Amino acid sequence: MNRKLLAIATATIASLNLLSANLVQAAPQRIDIVDRESNDAANTPQKIGVLHFDRVYMIKGNLRNNQDRTDNYSFNIGRKAQYIATLVIPNQQNAEMRLYRNDTPIATAKSGVAIDRVLDAGDYRLEVIAPAAVAPFEYVIPLVTPVPPPLRLTIENAKALSKFDDRAISLGTDRADFRIKPTIDGRAMDSKKIAEDDTPAFNHTVTYQPNANQLTIPIILRLSEEDPGSDETAAISPDPNQKDLQLQYAVRTGEVFGPNGLRGRLGETLTVAGTNGKKASITFRID
Repeated sequence: MNRKLLAIATATIASLNLLSANLVQAAPQRIDIVDRESNDAANTPQKIGVLHFDRVYMIKGNLRNNQDRTDNYSFNIGRKAQYIATLVIPNQQNAEMRLYRNDTPIATAKSGVAIDRVLDAGDYRLEVIAPAAVAPFEYVIPLVTPVPPPLRLTIENAKALSKFDDRAISLGTDRADFRIKPTIDGRAMDSKKIAEDDTPAFNHTVTYQPNANQLTIPIILRLSEEDPGSDETAAISPDPNQKDLQLQYAVRTGEVFGPNGLRGRLGETLTVAGTNGKKASITFRID
C-alpha cells in the first residue's frame, strides 16, 4: 500500500471537523482491513464484522482493471451512533463510494468527500466504484465514529423490602411514596415520583452523552421515600455502609460494576437490593 496514500488518509482523519485530539485518545487501536477478492459483487462482500466505536477502521484496497471496478465491504452496527467514512484516492476524483442499508442505498460520496451519518443498529455495506476505462489505483477508507453512543439508563421499578410509611403520621395510606433520583457523571438527571405504591413501576429513562475520551461513567441511584416534612433514603445498595447504589459503567466493554464487583452488562436487566436499615430493591437497565 502506497505510503503517501496512507499519509493522506491519516491527514483526512485529522482534518475532519468532528474529530478532535480526544478521538485519538479514545481510539488508540487501528484495525487494518485489506481488500480481498472476490468482493466485487454485492452478494459477496468482504465481511468486516461488528464495528466498535473506539477503533479506527482503515480499509485499504485497489481496483485493477475494467473487470475489477467495484469492491464491497459489509459490517454490522450494534448500537445507534454517528459514523464517518471518507474515500481517499489521489488524482481519482471521479471514483465514488456508496453506503447501503439492507441493499438500499442511503448515501453517496465522491473521493475526498465524507459520508457523515448517524446510523441505526443493523447491517450495512460500503461499495467503492471506479469509473470506466480508468487506470488501476489504490484507495483507503478511514471509517470512524467521533464520539461514543449515548448512554440510556432506564429505571424500571422498585420494591419496598421494609415498612416506610407510618399510618399514624402519613397523610395517605401506609404505602411508600418513592422518588428515583439518578445521577450520571456528577450530573443530577430528571427524577420521578410515584406516590402510595410499594412496588412502583417507574419506567423512567434518562440519557447521557459520554465524552470522546471517557472510559468509565459513574452512576448513582438514590431511592427516596418522601412524606411532608419527613423524607428518608431507602437502602438499595448491597454494601451495608451505603444507601445509594453506586455503579461504574465501562464505556468500551459495556460492563456494569457496583458493590461486590461486576453486576452485569449493557442491555441486561439488573436488580439490586439493600441489606441494611430500611431496605428496597431497584431494577434498571443500561442501553
